Amino acid sequence: MQEFELASQLRELETKNFPETEEVKAAKKQAKDLNLLFRMVDLNVSEDKCWLIAETLKLYNKKKGKFDIKDAAKIRAKEVELFFTEE
Repeated sequence: MQEFELASQLRELETKNFPETEEVKAAKKQAKDLNLLFRMVDLNVSEDKCWLIAETLKLYNKKKGKFDIKDAAKIRAKEVELFFTEE
């Protein structure tokens, strides 16, 4: 029980000292909305991967199919930046 309380206190401290940016909040909202959409069609995809799918498709369409490994790496790095937590 003490470990749970400690974890809760650490999360509270983290949230207070490192608030989420507007970019992170927007990405998480989009991910949550997409997660619901995918679950409605019986696709069980985590929220961060929902965001990743949407961003990949967006860039793929923007580049008219000329998507390469550099594009993939940039999107993947952005996903880690926006969604990485140690939970």
